[in-house]
Amino acid sequence: MNPPDYERARFKIKRRLVDENIGVSSEAIRSYCEESGFGTYAVREKIGSDPMFRWFFVKDPIRQNFYEGLFEEFVGEIAGVTELRRLGVDELRLYEGKVVSREHVRQNNIYPPCKSIDFYWRFRGCEFYAYHKYAR
Repeated sequence: MNPPDYERARFKIKRRLVDENIGVSSEAIRSYCEESGFGTYAVREKIGSDPMFRWFFVKDPIRQNFYEGLFEEFVGEIAGVTELRRLGVDELRLYEGKVVSREHVRQNNIYPPCKSIDFYWRFRGCEFYAYHKYAR
């Protein structure tokens, strides 16, 4: 089993969004219009008719927890993995080599906050905690 090819998958998803004309960012359009002086109506018309132009306004899958989803899918396909789940924001954190709750961080005034953990799963009797960060 090969790990996910993040960049290839990202490109495929963004290409699909462009082709289907979905996921266009209103904020990106507003910002472009302010910088360029072009009117919103003209920009939206161009986006609707020109896929190459549209590419720059479609929300990047990076901004939509895309990589975490690929990671979760990859780990979930490993035979023997059970109880795989994506943890909530700040549900658990790593502090001084231990997994601690958000409440522990708050009660002990730990600052700066330690890294939050993104995933939990069990495999062959062991518990796994992971945080996920993908950087190109």
